[in-house]
Amino acid sequence: MEIYDKDYFLHFNYEELKLANKKYNFKELILPKLNLDIDFQLNCLEDFELLMVKFAEHFPYNNFDVLKDGPTIDMDYIVETMIEKGDGNICLNHNILFGMLLQEYGIQVQLIKAIDGGENLVYPNIGLHYCNVMQFKNKKYLVDACFTFLSCYFPIEIGNEMGQSPKLTNNSKIYRIIESETENGILIYQEKTNSLNDFVNVFSFNLNPISVGQLKYSANYFVEFSNVLTGLVFFLKFDEGYYYYTNGILKISYDNGTEEIITVNNNTQLLRIVSKYFKIKNIDLKSIKKK
Repeated sequence: MEIYDKDYFLHFNYEELKLANKKYNFKELILPKLNLDIDFQLNCLEDFELLMVKFAEHFPYNNFDVLKDGPTIDMDYIVETMIEKGDGNICLNHNILFGMLLQEYGIQVQLIKAIDGGENLVYPNIGLHYCNVMQFKNKKYLVDACFTFLSCYFPIEIGNEMGQSPKLTNNSKIYRIIESETENGILIYQEKTNSLNDFVNVFSFNLNPISVGQLKYSANYFVEFSNVLTGLVFFLKFDEGYYYYTNGILKISYDNGTEEIITVNNNTQLLRIVSKYFKIKNIDLKSIKKK
């Protein structure tokens, strides 16, 4: 999906994207990468949860290509970077690939964007985040294949005010999505650490179609945000926790609450870490554009 100024007010649509990319069979491309059988089915919510966990463990998050070449939202590029090279990409392209897979399963799925700003958000700059809402057995769920260390890795039912927790990981947080009491049409994604605490707002969103203009704006702003605040970022889940690198620090966080911190002092060390922990090879750090 190339972005042109004349398409600014058009809307992102998975069915149209699939029609434009008939050459790809996403089950055949993705399931073997996740060590799942080609006949793997999505019959229950636990199947979706397994798929989301596998996705996060096999496809690393990184913003390297965005810093190097600028924003690219194109299916050939997404397939090349994430599947053929295995290097991963940003949350938008992770979730577009995940959405294409769900769409191939016959699941109704819609790309959504976090709303810029919002009241009492626990995490800043969340308005750059994209993920999906799907419909399954007459209910709607938020499904997020790449929210880095913020991910819950299971479908969150929209409107379930009691909240839910994942079943396949050691994450004990409780998640829910409720309607805003003050803004019509706004949904709020919330989490809390245990049953005794209050829910906190992670981000809000609506179910309006995403315009190409929004995608273009977000992608370009993400480059500026990465250059100014974060620099290179890498993330990959593993079965006992996750690896996360930003601003010269590699954090290895375990599900039992412990963590290791490694300070990265130079590019040679960073290249070794990126290869060892994130399974990404042959990146040229000198090619990153600085602003």
